[in-house]
Amino acid sequence: MTGNETELLYLFWSVLILAAVPVIYRLCRGRSQALTALDGFMFVSMGGIILLDFLPQALEDGGWPCVVFAVLGVGLPTVIERRGHRLGEHFHRAALYLGLLGLLIHSMLDGVYLGSSGADSGLLPLAVILHRLPVGLTVWWLVRWSRGRGAAMLLLGVLAVLTALGYFAGSGLLDDLSGRGLAWFQSLVAGSLFHVVLHRSRGAAPEEAPAAAGRKLPLSASGVGGFLGLALVVFLLTGEHAHSGEHAHSGEHGEFWNSFLALALQSAPALLLGYFLAGLVAVFLPVSSVRWLGGGSLAGQALRGVAVGLPLPVCSCGVVPLYRALVERGVPATAALAFLVATPELGMDAVLLSLPLLGGPFTLVRIAAAAVLALAVAVIVGRTISSRTQENSATAAAEAEGSAGGVLDKLGGGIKAGLGTLVDHTGPWVLVGLAVAALVGPLVRDSWLVDCDSYLQVALFAVLGIPVYVCASGATPMVAVLLAGGVSPGAALAFLLTGPATNVVTFGVISDLHGRKTAVFFCVMMAILAVAIGFTVNLLFPGFAPLDPQAGHDHSSDQLPWACLWVLGGLFLFSLLRRGPREVVGSVFSVEALSGAEGGDEDEGHDCCAGGGEPETGKMEEPGGCCEN
Repeated sequence: MTGNETELLYLFWSVLILAAVPVIYRLCRGRSQALTALDGFMFVSMGGIILLDFLPQALEDGGWPCVVFAVLGVGLPTVIERRGHRLGEHFHRAALYLGLLGLLIHSMLDGVYLGSSGADSGLLPLAVILHRLPVGLTVWWLVRWSRGRGAAMLLLGVLAVLTALGYFAGSGLLDDLSGRGLAWFQSLVAGSLFHVVLHRSRGAAPEEAPAAAGRKLPLSASGVGGFLGLALVVFLLTGEHAHSGEHAHSGEHGEFWNSFLALALQSAPALLLGYFLAGLVAVFLPVSSVRWLGGGSLAGQALRGVAVGLPLPVCSCGVVPLYRALVERGVPATAALAFLVATPELGMDAVLLSLPLLGGPFTLVRIAAAAVLALAVAVIVGRTISSRTQENSATAAAEAEGSAGGVLDKLGGGIKAGLGTLVDHTGPWVLVGLAVAALVGPLVRDSWLVDCDSYLQVALFAVLGIPVYVCASGATPMVAVLLAGGVSPGAALAFLLTGPATNVVTFGVISDLHGRKTAVFFCVMMAILAVAIGFTVNLLFPGFAPLDPQAGHDHSSDQLPWACLWVLGGLFLFSLLRRGPREVVGSVFSVEALSGAEGGDEDEGHDCCAGGGEPETGKMEEPGGCCEN
């Protein structure tokens, strides 16, 4: 088969898969479980395509301002919808049209990529063809319920025609459709489309069947659909990166995935250990130990928390589930917060690694600063947390201890709690934290931050350390390189203090347990105290001479990190299959808040059922959905 014949075959399949969209929906019609699975599939696949394909492609051309435009695309319609009903409806429709316009443009680019693909293009053409399925399903799902079946069929036809136009226009069209302005527009479109997908999928997503709601199923229909959507996204990314052509994302996009994988490998053993220990703490920690941690003054509780956390070989990724287990077991917030900060800061692995990379004096300063920070933050923040939750948790812990069975029963319950419930609560935050760290981490290296004033460096690196998800041992070689590159010792220490102890995961868990205000206050106090300690170090060590760093950690060839990462991946996937993608994402973000829907009256009046007649048989709305009467 010649190259032209192969490319025409690609075009044929890309159009055929759009034609299959109404058939797929027809097969699912009247089957609530199938519709729920379809919603989960679209939620994950389109969300993945938007976040991992549309946006990175725009970032390569438009730079970081694209992030601002994407946030505007998601947030502006959401804020307007929540403030004013009528105006919000108009903005939502505008976001819908803008998102559909973006899909039309992207469909034309798909044709260009297919037209420039030959027989040696690997998985790229197949990836382009397959990602048309969630795009087509999304278009059908959105337009079918707002404008009717005819409009949905017409728009699918327009997608097919634009694909053919892009195919015959050739790669020259890419030169016309390029530039920073277009990249910013694409980012705005991607954000708008993400908002619309959240809002519209929610309005059209059916519930689980009543028969299934009465029994405990190991898997949910939405979870199965989300798993299939995730598998498709992974295949699409694999297909694009396997090919070095125009549509394959490299550069910054490739650096992000390399950094994400390195952080995941570095965190996996400690995180898995943390989940296991947290499960054991949840069932084996006696009430007497809880009372010992809560005895004495706030300073005494903080000292006990540091003393308990010091010998544990748990890094920042593993201490979060342990912290949740301690709080739910009834440990006072002051002791638990001291444990949360001190455990990753003062791990023996990080201390031993600091000696050859940072030197003995700096290592001693690091240990002392971490202890002071843990004590101060625990006392200040712990004082603001109500004791009512602590008392309720302690009472529940005593009741659970009194009613618990034998050792084997406790062990089984602990494993179930640590590898099940805690994974459900913290797993989504872990993934978000790794992604944020992979994005922020490269910005620290080789940037103007290294050349600015030493005291300004302290404040900047303290703030940068807050969202970064990095283990203390992993941050040590990075800081050694920064010190050798000219960063002040106070700035390096501030990053070592905030990096391991504060990240997106920590913020999420504290917010969940104690409220968002407490989480914000915790992060603010961490930053302020870290800056104060950094300033002090710069004053005390004006002539600090860093060591020449040697090779850092490289886990890529180790078997243990890979084995732990596979186990964690399995646990996260099983959580997705059991809970469904919307509940998983809801652990981090409120889908209703992002989509502008609050349920009940605020959803009333949206047009997901307008223009298309009455909802079809089998279409069951979520409570508070826009079609509920």
